[in-house]
This record gives sequence, C-alpha cells and structure tokens, in this order.
Amino acid sequence: MLVLYIVLGVVALVLLVAALIPATGVIRRSIVINRSPEEVFAYVADFQNYLNWNPWSKMDPQATNTISSPSTGVGASWAWDGKKVGQGKLTTEALEPGRAIRSRLEFFKPFKGLATDSWSFEPNGTGTRVTWGYEGKQSWPVNRLFWVLMVKRMLTQQFDQGLAEIKTQLNG
Repeated sequence: MLVLYIVLGVVALVLLVAALIPATGVIRRSIVINRSPEEVFAYVADFQNYLNWNPWSKMDPQATNTISSPSTGVGASWAWDGKKVGQGKLTTEALEPGRAIRSRLEFFKPFKGLATDSWSFEPNGTGTRVTWGYEGKQSWPVNRLFWVLMVKRMLTQQFDQGLAEIKTQLNG
C-alpha cells in the first residue's frame, strides 16, 4: 500500500509541476550584424535564403523543401518534409519592411502544433540588432514538461546557430 501512495504522490507532484509551467513557450534570441536593417530584413524575409542558414536544413539535408513563388512577402511560404525534421510549414503573415516579420509556424509530423515565428531588426550603431522569436502553446502536462526539460534548450541553441550563420552569410 505504501508503494501505491508513493507512486500517486509522484504522479501528483509531476502534474502539479506541469501546471505551474506557463502554457506558452517563448524564446527570443538576438545578435548584432554589421549590415543595415534593410539588408538583414531582405535576406531573412526571402525564403530562398532559408536553406543557407537555418539549422534544420543542415540537420536534415535530405529533407524535401518547397518554397513558394514569390519567395518573399505576405503569403510566401517554406514547407519541409524530412525524417529528422518532420513535416511543417512557415508562412509569412505580416511584414514591416526593414523592421519586422511575423510568420505562422505549423507542425504536422511527428506532432501537430502551431506557433508564431517573429523577427525584429533594430539599428544598433553601425549594424543591426536582429531578434528571432518563437511563441507557441504547450499543452498540459506532457508538452509543458517536455518544453522545460528539453525543447527550450534545444531551440535556443538552434536559434543561436541560425543567427550566427546569418551573420556569417551577410558579413562574408
């Protein structure tokens, strides 16, 4: 009987911890690139450039990538389907030229999900502070625990890699 109470107590504790984790997962990462906001914006806003810098393309080079035509502007999209990166689609919803991008990020496989992918470009001395953001709902309890234990750290590293690669691409 004691074992049952211990198991129930552990389950209750895990559920309580999951309930205390925010329902929305948020990441914001920044880097300064020695180019104008307009130049960095133009590079990031064009899905044709995504395969050059995003960490997921490098992780799964065999994935199928479909880029809309036109590849930039409201409604432009990039879809992927791969063994390692799963299946999803990123669609531009709003643009403020030289300042901001907001996109709808949909995941289809291996799990369904919806998030917002955002970018801001702010003058910073002789360059631009580029901030890449992610915001997505995390269901209770499993996804919230998974977010805290694994996903947030992994995505943070991947965002940092992507930003560093954009800097390398633009600064040569």
